[in-house]
Amino acid sequence: MANFNKINGYDVEDTNARNIIGNVSENNTIDPNSTYAIEFKNQNDEPLTLTDSLVSLKTDLSQLTGDLDTKYKAADEEIKSNIAVVQNDTTATIEIPKGKHFLLNNKLKIATKKIEVGDNILSSATGTGTGVNCKESTTIEEQLEDIDTVPAKTTATDNHEKPITSNAAYMMHFAIDHNVPRWILENGSWHLGKNITSYISAITNYDYGNLSKIVRGTNGYLPLEDIYAGDYFEMSHTISAPHAGTNDSSLHNAYQNNFATEGTKWVTIAGINTLMNNGDSNIVNYPHLVLVPGKGETNEKNHFGQHWMNKTNITTGGYAGSIMHKSVLGKYTDETTNGAIESGTGSFLANNQIGTTYVSINSQLKAEFGSHLKTTNELLSNAVTNTLYNRFGSATGASSKWGWFNCQSVLMSEVEVYGSIVWSSSGYDIAHANVQLPLFKYSKACANNRSSWYWLKAVTSSTHFADCSSSGDASDIGAGNENSYVRPRFVIA
Repeated sequence: MANFNKINGYDVEDTNARNIIGNVSENNTIDPNSTYAIEFKNQNDEPLTLTDSLVSLKTDLSQLTGDLDTKYKAADEEIKSNIAVVQNDTTATIEIPKGKHFLLNNKLKIATKKIEVGDNILSSATGTGTGVNCKESTTIEEQLEDIDTVPAKTTATDNHEKPITSNAAYMMHFAIDHNVPRWILENGSWHLGKNITSYISAITNYDYGNLSKIVRGTNGYLPLEDIYAGDYFEMSHTISAPHAGTNDSSLHNAYQNNFATEGTKWVTIAGINTLMNNGDSNIVNYPHLVLVPGKGETNEKNHFGQHWMNKTNITTGGYAGSIMHKSVLGKYTDETTNGAIESGTGSFLANNQIGTTYVSINSQLKAEFGSHLKTTNELLSNAVTNTLYNRFGSATGASSKWGWFNCQSVLMSEVEVYGSIVWSSSGYDIAHANVQLPLFKYSKACANNRSSWYWLKAVTSSTHFADCSSSGDASDIGAGNENSYVRPRFVIA
């Protein structure tokens, strides 16, 4: 047998030995000492003549192709054994068990009930109907192609063009992590996230109940069908921070220093089920979306307007004691001292009402989402000791206590945005908000698109709260700063 282990002294797998042309001597034998010679030897390690070498090579190739032919035939028989072949006859010639694939007029079918010998074979698309005993069976390739076929939701009814119909696509749907944002090719360019407004809005109204069905996987939907972190949608109304009106004199006068800014109508999915099992009461034990203001990585506003944390540079009472928490985000009905959420429908703040009418952000969100806006139980800092050391290395104050509060919207922690603490003064600032939201894990641009310098809920000293700067750095600023923006997270389900 020809020995291919060495070619000119090199292993045959060595790239230096490939594509070598052998030199043959005049006596029709291979000279092992010639440059670039291919050495053929028999089983006794004796040099072979060129003729003998070719005969041996032919024998080896014949044996190789014979082995391949045998294996091919075996595989072919195995495939045939799994398909009951019914050629061009609609009368069954063999018994076909229920669930068995077979060929009928060169089309792949699957038996929906047992087919006996002599039975008339009748097919339909669904496998149901009088006398029907089989249905068409798509190939794996066709099933995989179904994955990309996701028709836009055009109505807010329960009738849904289900994009995923095949078993292969169904299994792949659940193998995908929906907290990993997707990239969408649109108008010749790629961008993060998909606009899913069409899954919510009809021509004249919004149906958040329909979105809830998609999230929960009811009414014919798969759970989270075509929904991913980073996707975004447009609400029916703009949400803006309230300012000084007749209800609360602690709020900023919108027209003082001409600083008031309208918020956005867009929200982005920052995480899916990322608050699962959180809370001391009102435990989040249901499928949900965590939303933040903004439109993916675009330069759309990523905030709900501007406001200070407190009227002056103090952090007394921690985050829970701030005007931001109690009044700007607020309750969607009358303010209460224990953080309880009262019933109510909420109301919107019209554009021309900024600075004249007090309507909290929670009230506006309640008017938008109704019962789909969820109450979460949040562990918030509620005391500051002014002499404690902080991340600045100075004894200028740190949060020193926490408590459970029911909330709708709440400012984010440093960990939820950055993935770690930066200026948070103590663990009381982080509490259970200790996991980075997937949107910010995968996209720095979504953390800040340079449209705002927004507050975070961490106390950094007796006078400052943390914020995320428009330049992309982690920062902090005096609690009375009127130019920082409001970017809370909230939950819908």
